[in-house]
Amino acid sequence: MCNEFRKKSNQERMCMGFAMFDTAKMMMLASRPNLSVTEKRKMLFLRLYGNELDSQIIKRVLAHLESLPVQ
Repeated sequence: MCNEFRKKSNQERMCMGFAMFDTAKMMMLASRPNLSVTEKRKMLFLRLYGNELDSQIIKRVLAHLESLPVQ
């Protein structure tokens, strides 16, 4: 598997990473289908970055997500 991966170009590896991220995001969203758009944004942020950031930054980002228009 590693040799197969190393044979790919940088662009191919980047596309694989994007595809894996999209799949993970779809799985997270599917686990909570009844959330509003804003709640989904906040859930994704917390699941992906909640353990990595300072609590003050998390509060600021969540407030920003609350202020975004729903399209």
